[in-house]
Order: sequence, then structure tokens, then C-alpha cells
Amino acid sequence: MAATIMLGRRTIYTILFATFLLILLALHYRAFHAPLYYDSTYLQENEHAFASGELTKVISLFPQRPLAMTSFYLNYLISGLTPSHFRMVNALLMAGTALMVVLIILILQGITYGSDPGIIPERRLIALFLGLFFLVHPIQTFLVLYIWQRMALLSAFFYCAAFLAYLVTRSGRFEPKWAGYLTCSVMFLLGIASKENAVTFPATIILAEIAFFKVNWKTVLKRAALLAAAMVLLVAIFSFLERPHGEITRDPGVLATIRQYYFEGAQTPAQVLISQCQMIFRYLGLILLPLPSTVQFISPQIMHTSLLESPGAIAGLIGAAAFTGLGLYLLRRRPLAGFGIMFFLINLLPEAVLVPQYLFIVYRAMLPMIGILFAAADGLDFALAKIRQAQAKNFLRAALAAGLCLCIALTALSTVRKARSWEDPKTLWTDVVNHLPADYSRAEKWGTLQALNNLGLNLRRAGKHDEAVYYHLRALEVSPNWSETYTALADAYADVGEKEKAGQAYSKALKAKPNFHSAHAGLANLLIRENRIEDAKPHLKKAIDIAPNKAEYRNLMGILVLKEGNNSEALLHFSKAVELKPNYGEAHFHLGKALSKVGRTSEAAFQYSKALELDPNYWQAHNDLGIILAKAGRIEDAIFHFQEALKTKPDDQAVKANLGNALKQMGAFLKK
Repeated sequence: MAATIMLGRRTIYTILFATFLLILLALHYRAFHAPLYYDSTYLQENEHAFASGELTKVISLFPQRPLAMTSFYLNYLISGLTPSHFRMVNALLMAGTALMVVLIILILQGITYGSDPGIIPERRLIALFLGLFFLVHPIQTFLVLYIWQRMALLSAFFYCAAFLAYLVTRSGRFEPKWAGYLTCSVMFLLGIASKENAVTFPATIILAEIAFFKVNWKTVLKRAALLAAAMVLLVAIFSFLERPHGEITRDPGVLATIRQYYFEGAQTPAQVLISQCQMIFRYLGLILLPLPSTVQFISPQIMHTSLLESPGAIAGLIGAAAFTGLGLYLLRRRPLAGFGIMFFLINLLPEAVLVPQYLFIVYRAMLPMIGILFAAADGLDFALAKIRQAQAKNFLRAALAAGLCLCIALTALSTVRKARSWEDPKTLWTDVVNHLPADYSRAEKWGTLQALNNLGLNLRRAGKHDEAVYYHLRALEVSPNWSETYTALADAYADVGEKEKAGQAYSKALKAKPNFHSAHAGLANLLIRENRIEDAKPHLKKAIDIAPNKAEYRNLMGILVLKEGNNSEALLHFSKAVELKPNYGEAHFHLGKALSKVGRTSEAAFQYSKALELDPNYWQAHNDLGIILAKAGRIEDAIFHFQEALKTKPDDQAVKANLGNALKQMGAFLKK
């Protein structure tokens, strides 16, 4: 009988998981093939580590989050750096997290209210509604589509798994207890190895002991002391791995990392505290009223330097204190609501206080949001209890059900609209920039710069170079000494032929940051275009010395030495570029040219074919492959490639001439 019940539950959970996954795919599928965004491009930039086949090299890209980096590596082994496949894994993790949210709420309801058979169906519906609300919320767009934030998603997944293991063991639903608590501990460590946010888990356990298991204060303090000692040891161990932005060249340590982040955020701890008190209510508003306009990739805030600066700063501090007090007060009186409030607050803390470059960023609300759902479960249970006592209870139940369904529908609609903006980088970043604060002088500089420069970069990729220049110039108004902005501006100037302005911008970038490899490489590329090979070479060598694993720099050096007639050295650079980045079509093409110059035509043809696999519209590769095929007597194949080249470049005279010669050869062959 028990096995039948268990099988039935497993079947229900499987169906629920599959349903959640299908809902996620329906909401987000249109953006699954969108490019990598923001720091997700770090994976592409470091493809050499993935291509090496060594997991340790991949983990070293962000050593404090080894499990997340391992998951990226496994993704790469299966399908390369295909964005849609990464997002599919994220969707699976999100569906699993939503299912665990439902199960946790069900268990907490049972612990808090008991198991009245007449009320259990209503409570199951409450848990299902809240799990569905969690699933369809537009916050999750940033966890499903924003590939880099798999780190936060994995951390939340294992956090929920650890809490679920703790609850079923602590409430007597699972035996033996040692196995349950061991599972809880392992899940917690996996969460920490995914992202440091999971560090709050011991505090969650202590709160649960107080709220749901009515442990006396003496016992609570003993358990808190043990957990604190364990956490100190764990933090000490992870301190050897912790580095700012995961950069292996930086000094390790938690304190060194926090200092660097505060330097980048240009704020003091007191200023961050003042601002974050207000952000608590921004996050609450985001969770409870998720309008597309409030769900932005980056949302720079106005910074407050003191409490006296504005009434909002004082109100935020008082409000945060009152909200915390309410959570503590309710822990014993309305345990589920009080626990939910405190869960929300403690899970906002890690990034809010320790990573101050962004005062407010949407994906941070994902785990804290679960606490608000706990409080909402208590509120809905209270409302249903009142409805059961009302005369018009059937009408009120129907009205409540209709309202909850409407809530789900509107929330899902907001998510669909937000997910669609991810299809086109220009649309996404334009929306972000349109919602920037009007007063740049008081807004967060880091986020504002990122928004303006990312819009400029994507406009440039779309061929809108003049608009790109405009947004990079706006970024310089925010911070006139930002080398990344000068480099992006110089790249845009170079694209529109403003060589003098481009050179000046590169020089300013290098003045602000002499070892900025992108500026050295950009200036070298500009000088190569002007045929100033000797002037370009030192800058390109410097770029390679600073960033030896950048395939683009190796490719550019190959082009440079090929212009000098040094074919053998060019072969080395192009080969290295392909080794570092196997799916780099341009490097395959140039390697083909170098091989062709030294008479290795069959190998050259292979490289041209590889370039065309990666980009079927690569007209230069079609043309050069056609030349090799024509010389080899494969006239029909050569004609095909010349024709393909002309589809992309219809006015190219050299390709037309090659096609004409091939057609003449074909005619002569047919006459024979």
C-alpha cells in the first residue's frame, strides 16, 4: 500500500515537473537562440579553456564556483557553446526548483497548521498556485536566458534541495535521520560550490528551528554557535578560492574580493546600507507587481551619501527596521509569515551588501522571492479560513480563484514580453537605457556605463556605427576616464572611417589603462588598415603578451605577418587561433590562405570548408575554395562556390571574373 502511494506521488511529481518545464519553454522559447549576453560572453572569450579538454582550466576561469563551471564544461562537451542548449539546462533546473518550492510549502503548511483532511486540498492548491507564480514570474527570465546566472540558479536549486532534506528529516517524514541530515549537508555544499549566496543557509535553519519546531532559546544558541563555527571553517577554506570576478591573477581572499567590489562601486559600506534599505521595497514591488518596465537587465539607482540627503533615505531605513521587526514578531505568532519575511531579508543580504557595484539587479530576487511566497501561503490560508466562515463562501472562493488565475495570466504575459526583448540585443539594451535615471551625476556609474556601452556595442554589430558613437560619447559623460569606453568608441570611429578620431580614442584608452589589451589590439588593427605594419606590431605583441589566449589577437598577428610575407610564422599564429577557438571561422579562413600560399592546397581547402561550416555566407571562403577546386579540375564544384560568393557579394569583380573563367572552362570541357 505504501509503495503504491509512493509510486502515485512520484508520478504526480514527474507530471508536475514536466508541466512546469513545458510552461517555461512556452514562455521563453523564442529567445533560446539569442546570443550570449553581458558576462555570459566570458564563456566565448575563454573558449580555449573549454577546447583544451581540461576541466581544471575551465574551473580556473571562476575558481570560487567550481560546480557551476563544471556544469558549463559538461554543456560544452555535449553541444559546444550553443546558447539554446545552455538555456535548456537552465530551464530544467528552474522547473526542478519550482517543484521543490511547491513541496516545501506543502511541508511547512503541514508543520504549521496540522493535517486536517478537509483543508488539505485547499492547501495543495495554494502551494501549486505559489509554485506556478514563482515559475512564470519575469524574474526567472534572467535565470533561464541569462546563461551566466546558472550560478545563481544552481545555488538556489541546491539551497531548496538542502532545505527540503532538512524539513522532511526534522519533521520525522524521513528515516534514518543521519542520512537525511547528510543529504542536507551535501546539498548545502553543492549550493556554496555553485555561488556564494548559499552561505545564508545555516541562518535559515536556525529561523526554522525557532518558527516551526519551537526550540527554546538556549538550544537555539547552542545550535547557532555550532553552525557559526562550521561556517567560519567553510569560509576560511573557500577564501583560498575567492577572487574578484573569479580572476585567477588577483589576490585571493574574501576580504580582498569585497574591498575590490566596493572600490568598483565607488561607495562606502554606510552608503550601501542606506541605499539597500530602500532596495528592500524595490524588490518587494518587483516580486508583487512585476511590470515589464520594472524588470530590467540592469537598473542603475540614485545613490544616497547620507540619511539627511532625502526623505526617502530616512524612510527606507525606518521601513527596513520595521519590516525586520515584523518578521521577528511573527516568527512565533504566525510562523510561516514571519519565517517568510526573514527568509526574504537574509537571502537579499549577500549580494546586496557584499557586491555593491549594482544596488538593484533583478536576478538577485529569485531566492528571496521564495520567502515572500511562504508569507503569501500564510496569507492565503488565513483568507480561506475567513471565507469558510462566510455566508457567501462559494462565491468568495470562486472570486479568489478567478483573481489568482488572473494574477498568473498577467504575470506570465509580463514574462513573455520580457523574454521577447531578449531576441534582439539592441531591443534589450535600448529598453535598459531608456529607463536610466535622468541625473547621471547621482546614479550608479558602473551600471550606467555598462548599459550605455553595451547598447553602443550592439548597435555597432548591427552596422549602426553613428548611433554607437553617440552612446559611447554619452558613457564618457558618466565617467571620462573609462578605458573600456574609449576603446569601444575608437572601434566605432574606425568602422565609419574616422581614423584620426579612432587613433585619439585608443590613445586615451591606453593613457587611462596602459595594459588594456583590447585598446592595444584595436590600435594595431587600425594601423594595419593604414598599412603601418611596423607601427602596429608592437601594440599587437603587447596585446598578446597580456592576453595570450585571445584567439582574435593571434588571428590578427597572423594577418600582419602574412602581409610581411612571413608565411611560416603566419601559419603558427592562425593554427594557434584555431586551437584556442575551434569554432572561429575567420581564423580557419586565414589559415586556409596561409596554407594555400605555401602550396598545401588540400589542407587549405579543408580549412575553407571548415570556415563555411561555421558561416555558410562567408563569401571570401567560397571564392578561395572555388579557386582551389577550379585548379584541381572540379569545375562544377568551383562554379557552385563562386555563385554562392556572389549571392553575398554580387558586385565583387574578382569573384565575377573567377566565375567567368570557370564557366569558360566548363564550356571547353563540354565541347570536348
